[in-house]
Amino acid sequence: MHAAVGGGSNYSSMDVIALEKTDRFLEIGDLPEAFQYIIEEEATTFFLYPKLLKQFKEVIQRKQLHPFFDQLSKEEQQFIWAIYGPNRVFSNERLCEKLCITQEQRRKQVRIIRYRMYSFLTRND
Repeated sequence: MHAAVGGGSNYSSMDVIALEKTDRFLEIGDLPEAFQYIIEEEATTFFLYPKLLKQFKEVIQRKQLHPFFDQLSKEEQQFIWAIYGPNRVFSNERLCEKLCITQEQRRKQVRIIRYRMYSFLTRND
C-alpha cells in the first residue's frame, strides 16, 4: 500500500484506487496521455494552483513528463496526479483529505513541486 505524507490511514477505497491507477499509468507508460487533456482545456477551466499549472503545461508540451516524473518522489507524483490528473480534486480541503496531509504539508508540497518544476524546466531549456 502507499504511505501517506503526514500519516493517517483514513483513505477511502476510491482514493486507494486513484493512487493505484497513478502507479499503473507510470508503469505502463501512458503518462503523456493521462495529462494531455490539460493542453486541450479552455482557459476558463478551473484548476488548483494556476502558476504551477502553467509550468506543468510547459513540461507536457515539451514531451518531458517521464523525465520530470522520474525525479519526483512517489508522494510528489501522487500530489500532481491529484491536482492535475483526469480525476483531479477541486479544493485544497479535498486534496488534503485525499492525500491524508495537513494544510501546512500541502503548502510545503506545492512549494517543493514548484521549485522542482522550475529547476527541471531551467535545466532542460
